Amino acid sequence: MDDDEPDLQAMGFLFDAAASKAEVRFTVGDQAFSILCIADDDPGALQSGQYVWPAAQALASYVVEQLESGKLPREGVCVELGAGCGLCGIAVACCPAAAFQQVVLTDHDPGTSATARRNIELQEDRLRAEVRTEQLQWGEKCSGVEMVRKEARRPKQGDLM
Repeated sequence: MDDDEPDLQAMGFLFDAAASKAEVRFTVGDQAFSILCIADDDPGALQSGQYVWPAAQALASYVVEQLESGKLPREGVCVELGAGCGLCGIAVACCPAAAFQQVVLTDHDPGTSATARRNIELQEDRLRAEVRTEQLQWGEKCSGVEMVRKEARRPKQGDLM
């Protein structure tokens, strides 16, 4: 590993924090969400968690559909790894079919986590679970993940990661 690499990892994608953002509407299931994000149709070279990637939209729709059909656990703790702007975790926290006590949105970039916190605030009146963000570098412990491990040992307790 290069000596400069840890410094670059610690910096994360903070350079994206200066990119212009707007509230963009996304539909997941039968709910619409206003999400603050980089609004460009194509973010170009940015590898940012502050852009809602098409895969995030697809995952949010899939998870909500699976929750509504009863094919995924509907209670306990939900942890989203690499949440970016938080669309998927927020959609889960607002899903009427789910009864999670807590949804934890994780990302390694503090700027991205700040954007996710703002997006949580934008949905505040619709949330059906406590939602929070947590910074997580791959390989480090996350209290949300530890909570899932602890809760998953209880009989009839479901969690979603």
